[in-house]
Amino acid sequence: MLHQTAVIELGSRLLAACPKGLKVFVAPLDFRPTAQRSLQPDVLVCRREDVGPNGIEKPLLLAVEILSSSTRMKDLLLKRGVYEEAGVTSYWIFDPVKVELTVLELSGGSYVRQAVVHGEEVFEAKLPFSVRVVAADLVDEE
Repeated sequence: MLHQTAVIELGSRLLAACPKGLKVFVAPLDFRPTAQRSLQPDVLVCRREDVGPNGIEKPLLLAVEILSSSTRMKDLLLKRGVYEEAGVTSYWIFDPVKVELTVLELSGGSYVRQAVVHGEEVFEAKLPFSVRVVAADLVDEE
């Protein structure tokens, strides 16, 4: 339940701030960085024109993975490497148990950690567009 809550909460915040020309999606939607590989980020942002009939083949502006016990290693290692190699501009990893958002941005072909925010701390994203994210709001348990 934490996973789905975080997906919906983050997707909603991104959608509300999304400028024209960009699209926000939640899984399942295929990102195909190569002809042999397909991934489904929990939340993603792309250019509107990059959406094709079989998913998205151009580099994403943002890929987000919400960690769970069954996908943790895949998200932290495999997907991070694939997104980095494919030129995905920003990769956010949210741990709903720790209430921690890690923000990575591509610089010189490698991801560089830009921020790690916990609980009530605020992250003011600039990429892929300006949006305010508070980690605790993503697991709203009221």
